[in-house]
Amino acid sequence: MLQEHTLCFLRAMVFGTTAFVAAGLVAEPAGAQAPLRFAVIADYGTNNQPELDVANLVKGWSPDLILTVGDNNHHDDAGLYGDADPHLVDVNIGQYFHEYIGNYQGTYGAGSPTNRFFPALGNHDYNSTLKYKTHTDYFTLPAGQGNERYYDFVQGPVHFFVLNSESHEPGGIGKTSTQAQWLQGAMAASTSSFNFVFLHDPPYTSSDRHSSNTTVQWPYKDWGADAVFAGHSHLYERLNVGGLSYFVAGVAGEDLAGAVATPVPGSQFRFGTDPDYGAMQVEVGDSSATFQYYTRTGLLIDSYSQPAVANEWKLGAGGSYGVPLNWVRNHVPNGADEAANFLRAISGPVTVNSPVTVGTLNLQSPGGCALAGPAVVTLDSAGGSAAIRTQGGDHTISTPLSLAVDTNITVADGTLTLSGGLDNPAGRTITKDGSATLAVRGPQTHGPGAVFNAAAGTVRFDSDAGAALALNVSGAAVTFGVPQHLAGLNVASGLVTLMSGNAKVLVTKALGIAPGAATLDLTDNGLIVDYAEGEPGIPSAVLADVRQGIASGYAGMTWAGGGITSSAAAADPITCGLGYAQNDLLFDPLDVFAGEPVDGSTILVKYTYLGDVNLDGVVDENDVTFINVFYDGGITTSHSWHEGDIFGYDGRIDDNDITILGLTYGLGIGDPLGGAAPEPATLALVALGALLRMSGSCRRPRPRRAPPRGRPSP
Repeated sequence: MLQEHTLCFLRAMVFGTTAFVAAGLVAEPAGAQAPLRFAVIADYGTNNQPELDVANLVKGWSPDLILTVGDNNHHDDAGLYGDADPHLVDVNIGQYFHEYIGNYQGTYGAGSPTNRFFPALGNHDYNSTLKYKTHTDYFTLPAGQGNERYYDFVQGPVHFFVLNSESHEPGGIGKTSTQAQWLQGAMAASTSSFNFVFLHDPPYTSSDRHSSNTTVQWPYKDWGADAVFAGHSHLYERLNVGGLSYFVAGVAGEDLAGAVATPVPGSQFRFGTDPDYGAMQVEVGDSSATFQYYTRTGLLIDSYSQPAVANEWKLGAGGSYGVPLNWVRNHVPNGADEAANFLRAISGPVTVNSPVTVGTLNLQSPGGCALAGPAVVTLDSAGGSAAIRTQGGDHTISTPLSLAVDTNITVADGTLTLSGGLDNPAGRTITKDGSATLAVRGPQTHGPGAVFNAAAGTVRFDSDAGAALALNVSGAAVTFGVPQHLAGLNVASGLVTLMSGNAKVLVTKALGIAPGAATLDLTDNGLIVDYAEGEPGIPSAVLADVRQGIASGYAGMTWAGGGITSSAAAADPITCGLGYAQNDLLFDPLDVFAGEPVDGSTILVKYTYLGDVNLDGVVDENDVTFINVFYDGGITTSHSWHEGDIFGYDGRIDDNDITILGLTYGLGIGDPLGGAAPEPATLALVALGALLRMSGSCRRPRPRRAPPRGRPSP
């Protein structure tokens, strides 16, 4: 029982949560903290040779502390005393570990000036008559919520949380129990580098003797835990479930009957098929922790290390980014190469009211996280590149972002939305990775030389990137929801889509679409390739590339091929397609195309009616006249759309093209490109009129056959 004259408590009130530091028994060092070494044992209190062997192993490490995860005081083999009997407690525990027990009142020698032995309760520590009295009378432990059944304390870089996972706990053991609510609040108030949880029943185990206890599968990680230790299953096992390390180590003296069954999901290491007794040794510094399991003979079986989660937002709600008490260890991340980690469930936005610089933003809060506020967050790193990493849901950054260095953005699941603006004045490289979606919605500013590499997943541009950004796509899906201006678009593989809207245009100074592996879908929009002028051969080469890309996308009227395609044309391949031309080769060159000023050398691509050779959105006498100028019955195979190759993109102007012209003649008159198509009967009359015009009133440069009636052959 806790004695007032042997233990005092320092109570720290943080956000309505009480955290206890056992000042008399466990001192929390100030300033830089030396590495802490502690042992973990379980299922040991049997007074036998294996317990003696494990005790000697552990004490040979000279640990700072010993933690147990239950079953400290088993019944005796003779059957004279049951579990948790006061006649056995000193025999089963004090005989082997009295040097570590504070306020020791047993008979096996001197105790410890300060308590260094911290047990959790197990099922063998409960007595139907005495309940937990034997345990609480024997040990002097932090009182926690007025009992010694579950408690917490801090030593070195670790905040220890010791729970009672047994069904006899008066306050319950479910995730909404009194104990669970206490744990959630206490971990939210923790300022330690590591939060470790200890309990007897394993939340997850592959043992064939004791299965995973779903009742104690609490959201430990969401609440701030860095590792969970358990016993009960008489084996050693290391697991990672939901990104959190779990250890089962019930092998310190009781029988080894817990063989490994089928490994549960997340199981990473198991020592149970032919095990030996042993214990865990854990060594913890400010920046990392190492977990090891040794057999009683000193044989190292497993070793695992993990870094400390530094600079972690510790609140379950939003708040001001700049308030130290909102962060683990009260440190606000603000500097090049610093990481800001949002790993716990957060119910509201984190507000950035003053400029902040970080090297990494880790947005992994379950259910999503929102960074908001008027101040700029600058991504900077002295070592090269910065990073934004997200998982666990949909996340939003509505505060302005500024890139001082190249930046990698990894979106593992959900959607990351950048709505506060993206400022890249130095022309840095942005690389998008991860299988999920990045949505860029805020205004963008990119300096000369800026590059965006879309390497995986989906990227949605809902704002204009500006004419300085070069976009490289390799295996990703990119969508443009607004008119877009680029320094260049290079699609090695994947899909780029200009979303349907009839009013959008993609303007780029360079265009590359890899044959067969890449697709640019213009839907019902336009494309301008405003290449650099002054180099011989560029206009014809660019025009040839565009023609080849469209012919590949056309794919026999399906518009399902790689290259430059139109999913809108696929819905009506007899009426619509993609027209293309070099502007100064048009019958009447344009000054404005899709709302953009253009010069004569520009390459233009437009979703329009088949037959609209001058790209004005109308099929009329001008188009008929122009086609008749170049009609040669298909002899020449190098014609372009603006000359009359409106069907098949095969370089020929033949009767198929004339037939299509007859079918579409009159479309767009009075309502260019966006007008409603005539009813079928009307369309037939228009077609007939067109055929009559072409057969009787249009001049031809050379004799030709009358166009065939009916549907053109593909």
